[in-house]
Amino acid sequence: MFHSPQVVLLCSDLPATARFYTGVGFREAFRTPAAPAAPIHVDLELDGYRLGLATASSTREHHGLDPIDQGQRAAVVLWTDDVRAAHRRLVDGGAPDLGAPHVWLGRLLIAWVADPDGHAVQVVQPLGTLRHIALASDWERAQVTGSYDVSTLGRSLAQEGFVHASFPDQVEGVARRFYADVTAPLVVLEIDPEMLEVDVLVEPGDPRDPASERFPHVYGPIPVGAVTGVVPLPEGSTQHQPQGGEHQGS
Repeated sequence: MFHSPQVVLLCSDLPATARFYTGVGFREAFRTPAAPAAPIHVDLELDGYRLGLATASSTREHHGLDPIDQGQRAAVVLWTDDVRAAHRRLVDGGAPDLGAPHVWLGRLLIAWVADPDGHAVQVVQPLGTLRHIALASDWERAQVTGSYDVSTLGRSLAQEGFVHASFPDQVEGVARRFYADVTAPLVVLEIDPEMLEVDVLVEPGDPRDPASERFPHVYGPIPVGAVTGVVPLPEGSTQHQPQGGEHQGS
């Protein structure tokens, strides 16, 4: 009886909204009327999914509806391989920032922007494992006690309030900034966020600068069972290279 579902976003500025979505990878599959006339309906496709855009005025005039064409009345979800980079790209391109990258359900990393017509756009990826640089001796102690409670080098969870962590691509930079002078053996803990029983928040590394690089912070002890891998910190990772930022280790 029913088939080929499609969602249509109602727009007050259809051309601008169409440019936004073609800019993130959609291709135009249909428009009416044909160019160069101003469109009243455009269909866009990405990975086999069709998204429709229609002018609110044509919906009123042609179909007798009373659409809402302002505010966050719908959301478009875009999966990506790198939420942080995608969010930066969209915001740098002028999209209003509705929500910085954050963890949801313990397994997804999500951020929000708005398209030119105010529809919320969610960019999302599987969170994957987090990383934390640890003294090998601290990790050995955790295996005895059952949980890891060191925040960062020289600071406990009780002192800091959370355990500093990193996304995989941040480990090398953290090692160079904060562990260059450490001579004791270091390991990298690989942490499954779904196995944590506490919040993980993605927050600015420098609390004084909201625009600074954001890192995951684990707000409680890390059970040994949540550590799915332990590897030595690669040789040469701590070779010092001066960099900005105040994040105190992963």
